[in-house]
Amino acid sequence: MRKIYTAAIVIICLIVTMNIVFADSSREIRMEYEDEGITVIFDGSSSDDELLCKKIADRIVYGDNENENDNDNDNDNEVEPMSLCWLFGHDITTSSVTVITHKAKTYSPRCLKELYHVQTCSKCDYYKEECLSAVYIVCHPND
Repeated sequence: MRKIYTAAIVIICLIVTMNIVFADSSREIRMEYEDEGITVIFDGSSSDDELLCKKIADRIVYGDNENENDNDNDNDNEVEPMSLCWLFGHDITTSSVTVITHKAKTYSPRCLKELYHVQTCSKCDYYKEECLSAVYIVCHPND
């Protein structure tokens, strides 16, 4: 009887573990920017906040428009007056973002796939992105 009980516990643990692994792999978020011909893919470790993912994707695709209008301000790392991150520290969230620029070149391989490492703070507007790799892939055939 004890062997059956032990085997049942092991089987239940395996089933629960497999459900957790498959649930995490399906959390991928895809955003299509058809006007720019760009697809932004957030991996399973990204936050579930779609608004934050949208802000990150917009910033990667369209660039940082906030600092372009300020010619007098050369300091990009200003502390917000409403945030206390300078005292208590940032609450950093790290995610991997894949950006595919479709039809970037004329001939195959013509689509550019870039992998970004993005850090954001949930308390303030701290944002840091780093392009880890860029490679051309076969995504669309030649026209």
